[in-house]
Amino acid sequence: MLRKAERSHIEDMVKAAAFALQPDLVEIRHEFQDDCTGDPSIFFTLVVADKIVVGRYPSFERVRWMEEVIRRIVEPDEYGLNSYFTCRSKSEEMSHSKEAARC
Repeated sequence: MLRKAERSHIEDMVKAAAFALQPDLVEIRHEFQDDCTGDPSIFFTLVVADKIVVGRYPSFERVRWMEEVIRRIVEPDEYGLNSYFTCRSKSEEMSHSKEAARC
């Protein structure tokens, strides 16, 4: 279990990572919870700029690079956290938000 100071430091580092990855990274959300094996984890949702989308999906190489930058800045391993990432483009996020509002 993370102490308040550790959680606060991680929050600050997530903000630093978001700043470092602008303008390609539009938004980063994160959530602390156990993964399916019960291990403490941090789950990131990345919303990336449409300019890095190739075809229908964000560029695999660019997203993997962003994930690595986030891991280096946030250092979840130092806190015993597994890290998981999901990614959407800004257009996909906006479309998803509109559909959710209709429900």
